[in-house]
Amino acid sequence: MQLLVLLPAFLLFLYVIYKLVKDDYVFIRKNISLEQMFDVLFITTGVGLLFARLFYFLFHFGNGENIFLHFFSPDVGGLSFFGAFLGGLLTLYFFGKYKKMPLERLFDFFILAFVVALPAGFIGTAFLAKNLAIVYLLGNALVYG
Repeated sequence: MQLLVLLPAFLLFLYVIYKLVKDDYVFIRKNISLEQMFDVLFITTGVGLLFARLFYFLFHFGNGENIFLHFFSPDVGGLSFFGAFLGGLLTLYFFGKYKKMPLERLFDFFILAFVVALPAGFIGTAFLAKNLAIVYLLGNALVYG
């Protein structure tokens, strides 16, 4: 359910990356197409989600629970924001190095798109929150927006 609520933020992230990369002269000069950039984006997103789930279970795992059973269950647990961010950064760095892409430009565009999509993610997550967490999430969306 949490992934479904975060879908509008992801779509906004995709749109901002598209608008930034579409006419960028550095990527055009290095012969990096929009399709290659979206390949990097989807791989980074997938690994980021995997890291988010992994970090959630590393820091919120209770005693006596089967970690392997709960890790793959969509009903149990959630996602870690820090894990998603760290996993995305590491994947972006190693994938950019491997494909010989301009890392500075790559990080600039991804971080800018992330900052634009962040308030939408906070608002989407507030729909699933309870009581005081709603105020915290909407406050974060207001600060970042």
